[in-house]
Amino acid sequence: MTRPTLALLALALTGCPEGTDPDGGSCTVEVAVGELEGRSFVELADGDPVEMLLGFQGFRMLRFAVRSRGPAVDEIEVGSFLTIVESGVELDQRSRERDLAPLPDGVLLQEYLLFVNDIPPAQIVGYDADLEMTVHAAGCVGGARVQVAVRDDDPCVDHGIVLDAATRPDAPDGGVVCE
Repeated sequence: MTRPTLALLALALTGCPEGTDPDGGSCTVEVAVGELEGRSFVELADGDPVEMLLGFQGFRMLRFAVRSRGPAVDEIEVGSFLTIVESGVELDQRSRERDLAPLPDGVLLQEYLLFVNDIPPAQIVGYDADLEMTVHAAGCVGGARVQVAVRDDDPCVDHGIVLDAATRPDAPDGGVVCE
C-alpha cells in the first residue's frame, strides 16, 4: 500500500468527527484526472497511456488535466504521489495552482505537470504507474487514483535511455535506442 492509502486507512480505523473529511477538509470535492483533447476534458481510465514529455529547459514531465467538482475557487492545492512497483519508483509532488478554468460545477486545471527528472527514464518508460492525486479547494478535499502506462513516443526524450529486448523483455515497440 502507498503512504497516502495507509494514512487514509489509519484515519478511517480511528474514526472522524461527524461531518468532517479524514484529510482535514470540512467538505469533499469530486476529483478526476485526465487530459485535454482540444478544449475538452477526457478522464483517464486505468491502463490509458501517458506520454513522457521534454520541456523547453530539459525537464522531463508527465502532463495531466485535473477536474475538481465542488466550490468555485481561485486556487487549489494539488498533491500527487506516483508509484511504479516494478522499478521501485516513488515520487511525491505538491503545488498550488491558480491557472484554473471555471466550470458550472467547479474548476478545471488544464495543465498539471508532474516532473519526473529525478527518475531515470529506464525506470519509468514502459511501466504502469499508479497515480494518486489529492486536491484541497476552499477547505474541501477530494482525491482520485488512476493507473497509467508511461510511454515515450518521442524515442529520444533522454539520449541515455536504451530499452531493448535483451535488457527489458517488456520494452515497447521492440526497443528503442537514442543516439
